[in-house]
Amino acid sequence: MKELEEYYEHWKHNIFKGCIFIWVIMSILFFMLNNCLVGRLQSISNDKIMSYINSENEILFEYLLQYFLGLIAPSGLIILIYTLALRYINEKAWKKKFPNYNIDGEWEDITEYTVEFSKNGYRALEEKKVPSPVIIKQTCKCIEIVPSVGEDFTWQSLLAELEGRQLKIFYKVTYKKSLQDKGFPEYRIGYEEMVIDTSNLSPKQKPVKMSGQFWHCVQNDSRPMYMGDVTYKRN
Repeated sequence: MKELEEYYEHWKHNIFKGCIFIWVIMSILFFMLNNCLVGRLQSISNDKIMSYINSENEILFEYLLQYFLGLIAPSGLIILIYTLALRYINEKAWKKKFPNYNIDGEWEDITEYTVEFSKNGYRALEEKKVPSPVIIKQTCKCIEIVPSVGEDFTWQSLLAELEGRQLKIFYKVTYKKSLQDKGFPEYRIGYEEMVIDTSNLSPKQKPVKMSGQFWHCVQNDSRPMYMGDVTYKRN
C-alpha cells in the first residue's frame, strides 16, 4: 500500500541519518576510552597478566583493542539499532499511525458459493456457506494469508496485494486426505477481491469487516469452477 510504503521509507531515511550521527559520537567516545585503556595497560608494568606478554604480543594486543573499540564495537551496535528500529517501524509502529488500514491478525471467513460453472454454462447454487479461519500477516512492505487451517483443508495466499481499501488475493486450497478420498483433488487455486469496510470507524479504530467475491478454479486449469460471496469478520 502506497501510504505504508511511504511511511516506511520516510522513517528508513531518518533512522539511517540518526544512526550515522550516533556512530560518529560513539566512535569518538570509544576512541577516547580506547586511549585511556591502552595507556592504563602500558602503565601497569608489574601486572601478572602483562608479565606473560612479550613486546610483540603487547603491540598486537594494543592494535586489536584499538581496532575493536574504535570501529567494530560502535559499528556493531549501530547495525543492531538500525535493524531493530526498522523492524519496529515495519511491523508495529505503522499500526498506530494508520489504524484504519490495519487488517493484520485473525479473521473468520464465511464463503458462500452461489454459482457453479461447467463446459455447458453455469447454474445457480442453493445457499452453501463454508466457514474457515483467515490469518493475515501485514507489514508496511507486504501482506499475505499465512497457512490457515480449516476443518478439512488448509488455505493460504500465493500472492496478495492491498490497493487502497481493496485486498486482492490469489490463493491455494489444499484438501486433507478425508476429502481426497471422496474425490477432491489435492489442491485448487482461486482469486478473491475484498473491500475493507471502514464505515462507522473512528480514526483510531481498525477494521472489523471485509466483503467481496471469489472465483474458485480447478486444479490445473485457469477456468473458474465456482464463484460466490465472501465476508471476513475479525475475531
